[in-house]
Amino acid sequence: MRWGSPRLVASIFLFLSLQLTETWNGEALLAPEDGNAIEELRVAFNLTEFANGDPCSNNTDNWITCSNSTKSARVLTIGLKNLNLTGTLPQALTRLRFLREVNLGYNKFRGVVPDLRNLTHLEILDLSENNFTGPIPNTTFFPNITQLILSGCNFTGGIPPSLFKNKNLQKLRLDNSPLRGPVPNLNGISNIKEFEIKTNPGITGPLPDLNKMPSVQYWDSSQCGLSGRLPELKNALSLKGLQLWNNNFSGSIPPLLFKHVDLQWLNLYGNPLLTGEIPDVSGLESVEVLDVRNNSIKGTLPDLPPSSIQEKTPDHFVQKLKFSNNSFSGEIPLSWNNLTWLEEITVNTNNLSGELRGEMIGNMRNLRILDLRNNGFTGDVPESLLFLPNLTQVLLDNNNFKTLPKSLITRFGLNITYSNNPNLILIPEEDKKGVPPGAIVGIVAGVCAVLAVTLLLLCLYRRKKNGNSFATDQIPKTATGFTWKEIKSMTSDNKTLIGKGGFGAVYYGKLMDGEEVAVKIRSADSKQGSAEFLNEVRLLCKLHHRNLVRLIGYCLEGREQVLVYDYMSQGSLANHLYPSDSSEATTDASTTVPRKTQDLDWRTRLEIAVDAARGIEYLHKDCDPPIIHRDMKSSNILLGDKLQAKIADLGISKQVPDSYDPDQVGSTMNGVSTAIKGTFGYLDPEYFARRKLTTKSDVYSFGVVLLEIVTGKRPFTLDFPGSEDTNLIDWVKNAVDMGVIDSVVDRRLKGGYSPEGMEKVIVCALAAVNPSGGERPDMAQIINTLNEALLFEGRSIYTVKKVYHMEKTDPAVMDDMRVESMDHSHVSFPNHSRGSTT
Repeated sequence: MRWGSPRLVASIFLFLSLQLTETWNGEALLAPEDGNAIEELRVAFNLTEFANGDPCSNNTDNWITCSNSTKSARVLTIGLKNLNLTGTLPQALTRLRFLREVNLGYNKFRGVVPDLRNLTHLEILDLSENNFTGPIPNTTFFPNITQLILSGCNFTGGIPPSLFKNKNLQKLRLDNSPLRGPVPNLNGISNIKEFEIKTNPGITGPLPDLNKMPSVQYWDSSQCGLSGRLPELKNALSLKGLQLWNNNFSGSIPPLLFKHVDLQWLNLYGNPLLTGEIPDVSGLESVEVLDVRNNSIKGTLPDLPPSSIQEKTPDHFVQKLKFSNNSFSGEIPLSWNNLTWLEEITVNTNNLSGELRGEMIGNMRNLRILDLRNNGFTGDVPESLLFLPNLTQVLLDNNNFKTLPKSLITRFGLNITYSNNPNLILIPEEDKKGVPPGAIVGIVAGVCAVLAVTLLLLCLYRRKKNGNSFATDQIPKTATGFTWKEIKSMTSDNKTLIGKGGFGAVYYGKLMDGEEVAVKIRSADSKQGSAEFLNEVRLLCKLHHRNLVRLIGYCLEGREQVLVYDYMSQGSLANHLYPSDSSEATTDASTTVPRKTQDLDWRTRLEIAVDAARGIEYLHKDCDPPIIHRDMKSSNILLGDKLQAKIADLGISKQVPDSYDPDQVGSTMNGVSTAIKGTFGYLDPEYFARRKLTTKSDVYSFGVVLLEIVTGKRPFTLDFPGSEDTNLIDWVKNAVDMGVIDSVVDRRLKGGYSPEGMEKVIVCALAAVNPSGGERPDMAQIINTLNEALLFEGRSIYTVKKVYHMEKTDPAVMDDMRVESMDHSHVSFPNHSRGSTT
């Protein structure tokens, strides 16, 4: 070795210098004052010791972040959200003088919040969803505070006026607390963007002047006791959401309120003293939801900007018009027919009249709900309602309609009510004008006869030519053929029932080598023939993916048709989401395998969703031709020992014809013409309206499953808190429209999720259940979004990651920072081009 080489000596010196520097930083990271305070907090909260004894290391389990000081570092953030911590807040917290952010939300802290006046650098304070009592903390000493989140606590007294002197405050949440008294003057928080004091019935009196809040985007003071006139917010040029429902506002709606071109959600319902007429709404170019139910408004229903006008603001179209329980008169405006994205019209319990003509509603291809009850409508119910593919509910009770096409009553998937229409006559389908009924009968009979003869000849020819085409020797070797005797043996004579479905009963079994299996035995009343069964087995044998339940074998003996699958020990996703009805009832002396359910945390739910999505993507993308599952639901996602998910019940899946090209718009939308199969609540509305099956039908069903994973609710139930909805999709959409996404999240998650990740999943799910199949993402795009949501859960406990840099001239003050900001706007799912997998 040549020690005299200058280059070698320099390299060794640089290496040793780096090692010494790293060692020095590791031993002298935290200032003693902060180190002692952090240790007191760790002991008080009963938290584990820091990795390597270094609180400022980059270990993701650490609950603090520190400044990058060359001398002595300072604690900048504390993130202890949703850790079930109890007790009172220790005084040690007040000694961390350089804290920028404190996140203690969703714990069980109690008592009065200590005096935090020493935390003069504080920017974000989140104490939400705890049991704190006493007055709201004094924020006068936080000149840099931008976010103050104190919702869901037990703070008492009034809102302190000093709270509204923080000129840098951008987000304030005081909702769901027992606060009382008026709202103080707001002139001191002119930079506020989000203001939320909802669900505080003790907050009373009029709202102060809001015209000096030019930056406000979302205002929610719903479910309070506010009174007086509605605010104009004439200078709030960025206003997007205004929620003032269930208060005591009076007078008329100020015209200037309807001039906000960016306003998307306006909810004024439940203010019974609100009178006058609806002002000109032509300025609401971005409105999605207009809700003035349960007021005393009169006049005619307003004309609204058609979708062609709204296209100037992409992704924002009128979706819901709710005008029920008022005193509106006149007819439904003809201009509403141009609202092609409209999903809901609710105008029940008014004084409306006139006829419901086809030209009023014929273009509303996305309409799902039409509620006209308790009015004075007359004339014929238009048959054009039949051609609205997404329509699921038509309510016509208590009117004066004259005729109703019987075809509307018999339409699959449509709930229609029409009681108390005294002179209503049902028009049979054969009475339609056009071809005479006798001619129709003759034509149909002739066509049926020709088809019957043709099919008979074809069957005889195929049987003669291919008499052995369904022989079991054509089954791939990957599936084992069992005898009926072997089936009875492996199930101990059908001893243990583990499930029932459309196929039949499912029994627990064991093979000779001890491998556990699930044995599906076709029900006795099944009409499936041997040929169909063997074709199904051939199809299932070709499918090989880690996220599909593996077919082990089959049995076809006499009338017995049996499929033998891998046994999934943890049951279905539905078992865990709905544990109260996860046990399987039996009708004989057999026993059941106990289902040990558990509350799934958010990360586990996301991982299950990704697994299931990959299984569906395999069917769509990797099978040639593609395969459509047709019955995607939470009970068909089965879980193994480690909760890995696999798709089950491919028995009614459908192969797409060879001509199908998923990259061609026409091919995707034409799909496969087929009889309706699947489960109500998960069915693609385009599928059952047009009988056209596409891969996007599975996407719709999977979107419903994602909503189940988020909410813990079934697709149809009466258990939607604070809502009259009975449909899961409507309930979640309404929550998004009202800006209360957190209200639909499964309470069993206890806040243990990233808000950004949760919002991504909800937006993705709602995109998947878009009524128009062409607007839905494909499974690859859904997988990407779910993986992005998982990345948020991979962060440290604290949701906003910040990297601070200390300036050498002043190690105590951190001015230069790089922030990964939270975007609290309502995100739209990106446009989906077919064939894209990014």
